[in-house]
Amino acid sequence: MNNSRLRSLLLSASLVAFAAYEVWQGAAAWFYYLSETSSELHLQTYSFADQARLLQMAIDLSPSWEMYLSKGKLYLGEGVKRHQEGDTGWRDRLLDVAVPPLEIAAEWEPREAGTYYDLGRAMLLYKYPDMPWRQQALEAFREALQLDPNDRSMLNEIALVLMGQYWSLNERDRRLAKEVVARAFSVNPGSANKLLVWWRRTDEPLAALAPYVTDPDALLLLRRYDRRVVRP
Repeated sequence: MNNSRLRSLLLSASLVAFAAYEVWQGAAAWFYYLSETSSELHLQTYSFADQARLLQMAIDLSPSWEMYLSKGKLYLGEGVKRHQEGDTGWRDRLLDVAVPPLEIAAEWEPREAGTYYDLGRAMLLYKYPDMPWRQQALEAFREALQLDPNDRSMLNEIALVLMGQYWSLNERDRRLAKEVVARAFSVNPGSANKLLVWWRRTDEPLAALAPYVTDPDALLLLRRYDRRVVRP
């Protein structure tokens, strides 16, 4: 074997080994991130900055839709926390980082309802009350509900968001709000009190929900709160 052939083989072997090492490092960073943040104890002691650093290392080395989703959720969670603390400057910076990876995760794995749900939340919180962004957020919610129409937690959260903005919605989006509230009511009757308290803030009668309630038992429960609801 001549020297040039040997050098070529050694170079190829080196490149393969380097690529394998890069992939291994990415996987190691990803699994380390998951293991370190998987317990409540670690979540209490692990800083946001360290979580973000580890996750970005994993994405840089071996990206996947799960990693992008985790990055979006991490920044969204911190943004919501800053929002609750009244720190709107940091909130907007964090949510500005949260939206793009969620969009990538949705593009790479379009069948994951939770991605669209988190994307809608991030868009709505980041750009509210910017109307074009709000419409994009509502479309993300529609996509999430189409993919997983019976997720109780997601239904309740989207219902609360839509009821909180009810009178600023157009007619099409108000229908969506009624459908989501009615579905949440049907799927999880245990949430009825909270949902109906929020619904009363819209100043709409409970009877307005009745056409969207498909479960007979849920309709009877709704009638206990408002006699104007027709019996099934």
